[in-house]
Amino acid sequence: MHVITRKRLNEFAEKYPELKSALAYWYSLAKRNNFSNFAELKAMFPSADQIGRLTVFNIGGNKVRLIAALHYNRGKSIFVLCSRTPNTMKGSGRNKQMQNLDVNKAADAWSSLAGAVFVPHTDEEYRRLVAILDGLTDEVGEDESHPLASLMEIVGVLIEKYEDEHVPELSV
Repeated sequence: MHVITRKRLNEFAEKYPELKSALAYWYSLAKRNNFSNFAELKAMFPSADQIGRLTVFNIGGNKVRLIAALHYNRGKSIFVLCSRTPNTMKGSGRNKQMQNLDVNKAADAWSSLAGAVFVPHTDEEYRRLVAILDGLTDEVGEDESHPLASLMEIVGVLIEKYEDEHVPELSV
């Protein structure tokens, strides 16, 4: 599975070096396995629990609780939201970050963007994203202050990811 983001895991391991090996072990198992559903995941990680729409992994003999959103379909990704030691579970920095995002407004806006911004899994989806990037490039050009400049960058990263996996390098 794709584990997103490794940086959060690295930062947590840096803050709690005594937990690094347990976290690295979890990461290696998660990365090299693809789970189709929670039952398959639970077979690999027996202490994992589903809490609402999230999965909580108890790592290192319950010394670390890793909270994640799993997408079993298509990209098979684990989106790491936060890691906590049991004694730091009460105060969540993630909640403070989320205060700046009105989820209902984001959901309304996303409904109009979802057809244009997505992770491509097929050549057809890749071609659709390239066409979107072409249109954004025509509009934005090199104006980094343009309101659509960050969207153009995001679409470019999605295309680059697909090409890294599916398009051979140009060579002599």
